[in-house]
Amino acid sequence: MNDKTLLDWDALIALKAVGEKGTLKGAADSLDRVPSAISYQIRKLEKQVGAKLLEKTGKRVIFTPAGRALMKEIPELMDVMQQTIHHVQQVAHGWEAQLTIGIEAMVPIQPVLDVIRQFQALETPTRINIQREVLAGAWDAVMTGRCDIVVGAPAPMPEQRQLLTKALGKTAMVDCVAPDHPVLQDQDNADDYPIIVLEDTACQLPRRKAKTNDHRNNLRVSTLDDKLQAQLAGLGHGWLPQWLAAPYLERGELVVLGEPEPTSEQYLVWRKTDRGQALKWFVVALGEITLS
Repeated sequence: MNDKTLLDWDALIALKAVGEKGTLKGAADSLDRVPSAISYQIRKLEKQVGAKLLEKTGKRVIFTPAGRALMKEIPELMDVMQQTIHHVQQVAHGWEAQLTIGIEAMVPIQPVLDVIRQFQALETPTRINIQREVLAGAWDAVMTGRCDIVVGAPAPMPEQRQLLTKALGKTAMVDCVAPDHPVLQDQDNADDYPIIVLEDTACQLPRRKAKTNDHRNNLRVSTLDDKLQAQLAGLGHGWLPQWLAAPYLERGELVVLGEPEPTSEQYLVWRKTDRGQALKWFVVALGEITLS
């Protein structure tokens, strides 16, 4: 981009004033300038856009087609420029350009979305990303920088002094299966049947094994929704969070095996060394979530 394509803020204000007052003198008076200064700004703008913007008719001026086209764009152009200035000022005061929130697979997304909605109302410059993590991957994501903060990282905590945590509670879990699966007729030997396993997303930490067995037909999946769909399809049984399984249990599309159990304690996790304004806000807001 060269200088000719950069529209001058003062020149846009001058052109807007001419459009509102109809004369160079009227525009100059409204901006507390002399008419020659307004004329200079208009000529500068015409040079930048490469087109004649105004024609004089006596004391008044009229807009050329190019001038009318630019006048229509001025409100949006000025709004974008003001937003850019505001964004830069906020970043200078400690607001991160972006922040990534990790959500462990067993945590429902709605409470996190509610918090993000509150944050968006603040109109900060920080762009928010969210992504799912599983088991040790939740801790790994913060330690390696994939995420800035994670909701629901499950115990046990790794030995890492650079992390801060807040306990959020435990998520109720149910072992369930499709109603026509043969394991329902042989529940005492449930470990002899295929299990649908959600893969740990850890990259550097050792991956944890969910409750499983060594059945040759165990199916490993990468998302909680895939795990749910595989169990609905009768490919195996496995543990699902109560909040996800509940409607399928009510409709009889899934059946519970054994007694419900909670997860281990789950934590809000972030790095001790990070001090951005958005992170500070989310530590407080996400810390109010209670898992059950």
